[in-house]
Amino acid sequence: MLADIVECIITIYSDQEKYELLQLVLKRSSLSNKQLETTVELIHDIRSDNYKANSLKTLLSREQFIAQHFSIIIEATEEIYSDGDKSNFYKDLMNSRYLQLVDYCMLLYAIKNINNDASKRELLCKLAPKLPKTNPKISRAYIDAADSIYSSQDKATATLAFQ
Repeated sequence: MLADIVECIITIYSDQEKYELLQLVLKRSSLSNKQLETTVELIHDIRSDNYKANSLKTLLSREQFIAQHFSIIIEATEEIYSDGDKSNFYKDLMNSRYLQLVDYCMLLYAIKNINNDASKRELLCKLAPKLPKTNPKISRAYIDAADSIYSSQDKATATLAFQ
């Protein structure tokens, strides 16, 4: 059944129609991990940042899938060009209960790649209280992300949030 839907979604040109069909698929409770991986691949085909980010947000309800396939999710967000859509998704992603140290490092490096300094600062300040300050990899990733902020004031705010 899902294979037929996937074949259908692949042939659709409209991002809105792809998004709406993906929403129906993602809301099914009986999806296996393989089927969820397939839907993430379909999300890659959506050109609209808004529809892509919203499809990924729907995946957040599958917390254990997110925990097992965090790198796939982060990779999918790299194709979102809008800093606003990307930032909003990362804010939601930070609330996942299943994130591990390696996930936080990947998230910090993804935040580093955001162009908007204010968005970066806001994300780093929101994430800072959740991070273990004594882990050298987390500290390095956080400092790298904060150092990528051009604005001195935003950089200082983000850096102090981690202290």
